[in-house]
Amino acid sequence: MGRYRFTDYVFLGSLAYISFVALTTGHPIPVLLMVGLGAWAARQYVWLPARQRQIQPLVNKAQAARDVGNAKEAVKLYNQAIAQQPKNPGLYVESGQVKLAEKAYGEALADFKQASRLTPQNPAMHLMATTAHCGLKEYQKALTINNEIINANPNGPQAFMGYLGRGTVFIYLRKFDRALGDFLQADKLKPDFFLTQCCLAEAFCYIGEFGKGLASAERAIDLMPSWGTPYLWRGWAKYGLGRYEEGLKDCNTAIQQDPKFGKSYQIRGLVHRAIGQLELALKDLERALKLYRKEGLEQFEAEITEPLAEVRQALGQDLTSTE
Repeated sequence: MGRYRFTDYVFLGSLAYISFVALTTGHPIPVLLMVGLGAWAARQYVWLPARQRQIQPLVNKAQAARDVGNAKEAVKLYNQAIAQQPKNPGLYVESGQVKLAEKAYGEALADFKQASRLTPQNPAMHLMATTAHCGLKEYQKALTINNEIINANPNGPQAFMGYLGRGTVFIYLRKFDRALGDFLQADKLKPDFFLTQCCLAEAFCYIGEFGKGLASAERAIDLMPSWGTPYLWRGWAKYGLGRYEEGLKDCNTAIQQDPKFGKSYQIRGLVHRAIGQLELALKDLERALKLYRKEGLEQFEAEITEPLAEVRQALGQDLTSTE
């Protein structure tokens, strides 16, 4: 019974009392209440938990496949679970997150939209849809989603996700000052949230405020030390502050967590260049360039062009090479 909340006990106690009145008096109103509430209780406390137990083995297998990097198997298992429970928003969210990690943005967006239809008041769905829209380069659609959330109540609890989402779009559009403004507003509405600290760290680094970027990255790591992304932003901040060996260690941690993120190789390549490890720098910068091109992120390619050319020149390579 430990899984029940206080409100569940209140409801079940009220149902017991109404049932007692209905059975002892036979009055039609308590009888109708007993039948209606009894049916709802059966669904809530018997049928739904049974359905959840039915799909739980599939969900467990899908999560295990996801954790070992077998995205194809994870998606297959989530699809089987969804076929059994097509109105379970959590299944669409988890399936969409796997697809998002694999850069299957269109498929991920479809899952997030379905989850949003099932839980229309959940702004977190819009944040995930924002990431998918940005992956598809649908920046205006992403801005529209988040502007609507913010404009509905700029200081309300749901606006928090709107500021995070809009700031993310501004990062893609390379409007870093505007991104920082939105992330700061999100932090004001919900202080010390992990994702906000990650976003702040990235934005601060982009505008060259590495000390503030370092503080935000370290706060994010304190909040969630097992997540790789804040280690990248901390590595970038340390690179900007000239703490190269520490920055290199953080970049290695980030790449170990997510070996498909171009930014990690870019920053590690810059660190290698700074400490004179030019061949390693070349390898990382070329890897970053390849990943950016694979994702169609031309706006981020420009960050690599100059340092890559300098490394190639220092190594006596052909500057016209694009490989």
